[in-house]
Amino acid sequence: MRIRLAASHASAPMIALRSRHTTLRIGLFTAAPSRVPAAGGQVKLTAVVAHASTCTFTFAASLGRSPAQKACGSGKVSTVVTLPRNRTASDRSFRFDLTASGGGSRTSAAPVTVIEVAAARPGAPQITLEPSNATVAVGATVSLAAAARGKPKPSVHWQVSEDRGRRWAPMPGATSDTLVFAAAPNQSGWEYRAVFSNSKGSVTTAPALLNVQSAASPAIIAVAILTNPASVSAASGTSAAFTASASGSPAPSVQWQLSVDGGATWSNITGAATTSYSIAAVTVNESGDQFRAVFTNVAGSVASAAATLTVSALNQAPQVTTQPINQGAVVNQSVTFSAAASGQPTPTVQWEESTDGGGSWTPVPDATSASYTFSPTTQAQSGAEFRAVFTNSLGSATTSAAMLTVSVSPTRPAIATQPSAQTVIAGQTATFTAAATGAPTPGVQWYDSTDGGGSWTQVPGATSPTYSFPAAASQSGDEFEAVFTNAAGAATSNAATLSVLSSGTPPQITQEPSNLAAAAGSTISFTAAASGVPTPSVQWEVSTDEGGTWGDISGATSATYSLSAQTAESGDQYRAVFSNGFGSPATSSAASLVVGGDAGSTNWSGYEADQSGTLYTMVTGSWIVPPARCPGPGAYYSSVWVGIDGANSSTVEQDGTESDCASGSPSYYAWSEFFPAATQVIGHTVLPGDSMTGSVSVSGSTWTLTLQDNSRGWTFTAVTNAPTPTPAESSAEWIVERPSLCSGGSGCLTSLADFGTATITGASATAGGITGSISAVNGSPLQMEGTQAQNPHLLALPSALGAGGSSFSDTWYGSS
Repeated sequence: MRIRLAASHASAPMIALRSRHTTLRIGLFTAAPSRVPAAGGQVKLTAVVAHASTCTFTFAASLGRSPAQKACGSGKVSTVVTLPRNRTASDRSFRFDLTASGGGSRTSAAPVTVIEVAAARPGAPQITLEPSNATVAVGATVSLAAAARGKPKPSVHWQVSEDRGRRWAPMPGATSDTLVFAAAPNQSGWEYRAVFSNSKGSVTTAPALLNVQSAASPAIIAVAILTNPASVSAASGTSAAFTASASGSPAPSVQWQLSVDGGATWSNITGAATTSYSIAAVTVNESGDQFRAVFTNVAGSVASAAATLTVSALNQAPQVTTQPINQGAVVNQSVTFSAAASGQPTPTVQWEESTDGGGSWTPVPDATSASYTFSPTTQAQSGAEFRAVFTNSLGSATTSAAMLTVSVSPTRPAIATQPSAQTVIAGQTATFTAAATGAPTPGVQWYDSTDGGGSWTQVPGATSPTYSFPAAASQSGDEFEAVFTNAAGAATSNAATLSVLSSGTPPQITQEPSNLAAAAGSTISFTAAASGVPTPSVQWEVSTDEGGTWGDISGATSATYSLSAQTAESGDQYRAVFSNGFGSPATSSAASLVVGGDAGSTNWSGYEADQSGTLYTMVTGSWIVPPARCPGPGAYYSSVWVGIDGANSSTVEQDGTESDCASGSPSYYAWSEFFPAATQVIGHTVLPGDSMTGSVSVSGSTWTLTLQDNSRGWTFTAVTNAPTPTPAESSAEWIVERPSLCSGGSGCLTSLADFGTATITGASATAGGITGSISAVNGSPLQMEGTQAQNPHLLALPSALGAGGSSFSDTWYGSS
C-alpha cells in the first residue's frame, strides 16, 4: 500500500530540491529500533521517497558495505545493518545518513542515530524509562521524563542538541528525572537526552525530538514507530503484555492486531486501542500467536514489527488420558496394549504385569513405550493383567488394569459395554462408545438407522470403539449400533438413539466434590456432576495457592478425577467447570486435598520415641479434652493419652481421656491402663474443654500413672509394683487413638470419632536417664490410616512439632 506523505517525519523534515526535470523528496527516514542491547542486534533503516532513482544509506564501514545503494523510485526503501556486541562500559552511538539521487539532483535527509547500550556491570545504570518525542505549541510547557536504575542510585544530567544530534551540550541545572521548560519557536527540531551516572558507569537515553508548532499552521508529521513490541514467553495461566509507541502529528491512534497464521493475515483485537495490550491469562493454544500495533494519523498508517507469544505448559504431574483396554487373543498371536498420559515434563512410562488378580505388580523388562506388544501369547498368560505407570519429576499416575484372555481357539465377540443414548444441540459433537470381548480382539463397524431400526447402513470410516461426529438437526431420532467381528463370529450392540435439539439449558451443579485426605501414594478421586442440555462437558482445575489462581488439569475431562496423592500436593484445591455452550459455565465449589507423608498406623496418630537400646522411664504431656462429633448414629471412639511401651512391645502403660459417640450422643471419661490388664475407668467427671495433664513413670519396679484435671481440680494416681508381664520400657508415646474392642487385630478396631483437632503441649520424656522434649528424645510422627489394603484413607495426621519440640496438634480427617 502506498502512503502519501504530506509532510516529513518529526526527525526528518521534508527536503525538496528543484531541478530542471523533477523534484526529489524524502518524506521519512527512520531507524528501528533506535536503541539496541549491549549484545548488539539488527537495525532496519527505512525511507519513504518520491521521484528518486537511487537511495544511498551511509554508515560506519565496520558495519558492512558502505555506502549501501538501492533503487528506490517512489515509495519505501530499506536496508538492514547489524550492530556488533558492545563490550565497553559506555553507550555507543551509530549515525546513519541517507542521500536520494535522480534526474541530476540530489537531496539528503537528516541523519538518524541508534544507541547501543553499554555492557552491563553489576550496579551500573540501566535505562528504565526513555524520554518521548513531544509536539507542543509555542509557549507551552514541555515535560520530558527519563529514569534509570543502578546501585548506587545514579545521578542525572540533561543534554541538548541543536543540530540533530551532531553535537550535545549540557543544560545548566537540569539534574532531575523530569526536564520542564517553556517551548520557544527556535527550539523546534532540537533534541534532548538524559545521561545517568554512578560510580559503576554511565548510560544515555535515546534522544527525544521537540516539535514546536505555531498556532496558525501546525505541522503534519507522518507516523514513525518508536518502540516495537517485544516477543513474550509465559507459562499457561499467567499474564502477558505487549507495548509499542510511535511519534507523529497529530498524535497517532493505535489499534492492536492479531495473527494466528504466522503473519499471513491480521485481524483487529476489539477494544485494544492503547499503547499497551495485556492478556490476563494465556493458554497453550495461544502459543505462536503474533501481535502488532498499527498507528494512524492523517498522514497514514504504520504497523509495528510483529511480536510472538510463546506459552509453555505449567509443570504438572502425569494424568492418564487413555486407559488400556482388555485384549483377547488366540494362542501364538501377538497382543498390544496402549495407554497415554499428559504431564509436564513429559512423563516416562513403565508397563507392569500382575498374575494374581492385581494383588502384586512386576515391571515388564524393556516395556517403556506407550504401546506394549508381546508375541507369541500362551494359554498360561490368560488372566494376566497389565497396566502402565507414567512418571515425571512431580509424581506418577497409574492406568487401570487391562486383562489378557488367551484362548486355544477363537471365541466369539461378546458385548462388554453398550452404547448410550445421546442428546446434543445441532452442530455439536455426538459421541457413542461400545466395547466387546473376544479372541482375537474383535474389530468394530458402526451402523446408522434412520427408520427406527428397520434398516441399517454402514457408517464409512467408523471402525473404532468410539464414534464421534457433528450432529445435524436432521439426524434427530437416528439410531446407532456397533457390530464387533472376529474369526469366530460377530456380536451386535444395542441400538442407541440420538436426539438433536435446537437449543439447550445452561449447566447447573448437582453434586459438589468433597474434601479428601489420603496417605502418600494412594489413589483418590474427586467427583462432581451437573445437569444441562446438552449434557455438559467437564474440565477439572487445580489451585496450588489456596484458590488464588486456577489452571486446567490436562486430560481431566470426566465427572470423576483420580490421582495418585503425593505429599507435595497436600493443600492443593480442585474444582470442576461444566459447560455446554449455553449460558455461563458452572463451577463447582473447591475441594481440598490433604496428603500425609508420615509413617502409618491403623490406630495411632501422634508422636512416638523408640530409640533402640534406650530405656524410657517417664513420659508426660498436657491436652484439652476434644469434643466428640458424631458422624452418624453408630458407635465412634477416640482417645488422647500418654504412655510408655506399645510401639514394639506387648505391654503398654498409659493414661488418658476418651471422647466417644454412642447412638449419636457424645460421652467423656478418663482412664488408666497397665495393658494387657483391664482398663481402669476413673470415676471423676470429665467434659470437653477440660485441661488435662497425664504422666507415666517407673522407679525400680514401681510404676506410677498420674492423671489430673487442671480445670476441675482432681488428681488420680495408680501405683503398681512389678506388673506382669514385665514392661519393656522400650518406647514413649503421645497419641490420639481409635481403640480396639477385642484382641483380634484390625477387625476389632472401632470407627474414629470426629475429635476435630487435639493439641498436646508440655510433652517430654526421660530416655536413658536424660529428660527432654519430644524432639530431644528423637520422637517421630505417626499418622493414622484406614485398614484398606490399597489406597488407604487418611484418618488423622499430626502437625510438625512447635517451637521447643514439645507441642503438636493432631487433626481428624475420617472415621475408618
